[in-house]
Amino acid sequence: MKRLTFEVTLLSDIVLHADSATEGQKKTLDYIPGSAFLGVLAKKYDSFEDPYAVFHGNGVFFGDAHLLVDGKRTLKTPLSWYFAKGKKMEGAPWVHHGLNSDIYKSLIGQNIQLRQARHGWLAPAAENTMMSAHALTNYAIKSAYDHERRTSREGQMYGFRSLAAGTKWGFYVDVAGDIGTEAIISGLTGKKRIGKSRSAQYGSVEIRLVETTPGDWNSATLFRGKYLILYAESRLVFLDDFGQPALQPAARHFNLSDEWEWVPSLSQLRHQIYAPYNFKNRRFLADRVCFEKGSVFVFEGRNNASFDPASLRDGVGEYKNEGFGRVICNPDFLMCDDAARCLWQVGNNVSQNIDMTGVLASHVSDALIQSWVEQRLKEAKLESAIYSKAAFFVKNNFSLFRGTSPSQWGQIRSIATQCRDYNGLEVSLFKDVTATSEDGVTRSHDRANAGFLNHGKAEKVWRKGREALRQELRRQYEDEGDSYVLEYLLALAGQMQKRVQKENK
Repeated sequence: MKRLTFEVTLLSDIVLHADSATEGQKKTLDYIPGSAFLGVLAKKYDSFEDPYAVFHGNGVFFGDAHLLVDGKRTLKTPLSWYFAKGKKMEGAPWVHHGLNSDIYKSLIGQNIQLRQARHGWLAPAAENTMMSAHALTNYAIKSAYDHERRTSREGQMYGFRSLAAGTKWGFYVDVAGDIGTEAIISGLTGKKRIGKSRSAQYGSVEIRLVETTPGDWNSATLFRGKYLILYAESRLVFLDDFGQPALQPAARHFNLSDEWEWVPSLSQLRHQIYAPYNFKNRRFLADRVCFEKGSVFVFEGRNNASFDPASLRDGVGEYKNEGFGRVICNPDFLMCDDAARCLWQVGNNVSQNIDMTGVLASHVSDALIQSWVEQRLKEAKLESAIYSKAAFFVKNNFSLFRGTSPSQWGQIRSIATQCRDYNGLEVSLFKDVTATSEDGVTRSHDRANAGFLNHGKAEKVWRKGREALRQELRRQYEDEGDSYVLEYLLALAGQMQKRVQKENK
């Protein structure tokens, strides 16, 4: 297969949920799944001569995008790595399939307790050295918007954890023969949108084709001459003879002969269950049960079992076109000495240099920046004018509103945010008390339906200044319009609130 290597630059934060849960704390992927790039290309489905071969066959595999550090594609930290509890993840880790009871006793005598490495990425550095790295993330809380009340919708708030803008990621696409190679490149490269909440500020990326090719970690050298170590570079999905998820892998799942037997006690595995969402069908698909990245499978060979790394070259299991099924056999970083110490060293966390200037420059044009600056200046000038007018009115008319409370002006601010235009504001504040009964008698429900300044115990307090406020708002509406008078009342009520608080002190 021909391998096409791509680099992804996040122009904005992107949201990638790890599961399909609709409530509670959502977990976020720390990589970009290959299905995201398959979806990007699927928008040009009809432009391919043979779309079935590209999207549904076994001729094109979309790999997951991993974090890039100094231009090198990282690997998920193996679950077989252990470090001393309470210490940093650095130095030579202990390797699980190299540990035995004697080594455990020795560690206990040295007051060393081991903990599993479950997170982070490894960036190849110098010879036999890897540097630990973590994907940079951000967290934001959003709320649904109530268009009628012009406020946040009650009880609907969402938290988004996202991969940070400016970071770079690398993925590859394996293509068999010449199945639409040029169309794949043109369909993937350029500015695209991926992930959740693309209609908001999330999901903008830029993809470009690069010449570098990931190094080959595969080796035919068995561990201690009889153990085959298989590292899950991507997620893995296996099915049994009845189409159900297989959680106990067998040799046949890895294209191995029956002479190989899985050794559960030496393996380190983690599972994930999720339901992929099909945007075209607008629904979730069947649940998938998969082994997570970084899982380590150990097989023991019997009767001089043979092994050829080429048998795993095209991947294993199901959904290989979405980035699943990639394994590395007998990698050097999972080999260890007699004391179970890894032959590789782990360095301190590496920093990810993010040039946000470059991200912004590639994301917006000069004309857009100029337009934004002009708009901001216009808004600042308008805001200054509004506050000046409001301050002038407060200075000259505050004596009419003595006796009002800060909470009453706060209610007026609330009314101003809920009204759409001046007519609604006029009714909400100044509507007179009108009898609705046939006998013409004014009752309590008539007074309750009157404007805020014309009913209640505080109605007497507003009598002196009510008409002055009404004339002022009408004048501003006639001069500037609906949106202006609403903004003006917000500023006026805010300044009155502060003045009343100061007078009360």
